Amino acid sequence: MSAAHQVVEVNKHVSLYRGFTIQRLPRSAVDKNHRYQVTKDGMYYGQEFAQAEAIRTIDGLHHDHEVWCERLGVSVVVGEVTNCSEPMNGN
Repeated sequence: MSAAHQVVEVNKHVSLYRGFTIQRLPRSAVDKNHRYQVTKDGMYYGQEFAQAEAIRTIDGLHHDHEVWCERLGVSVVVGEVTNCSEPMNGN
């Protein structure tokens, strides 16, 4: 994780990373360990068993987005995963 992408802890249950929300879910009788749920803008991206795994999931989503934007010929808006609206060639 680079200094440009820091985890911001909102409280002991919620962190923000690259525009995504990482929510620490409580333990249950079935799940003895905490789980970390990844969401953005109401969209669910899965659960992980460690915060580091959730961060890797988000980094992977950003990488995949950059690859698809490049294939489509549009520029990547820094810090925004969901916007591929600006053409790279200026049209």
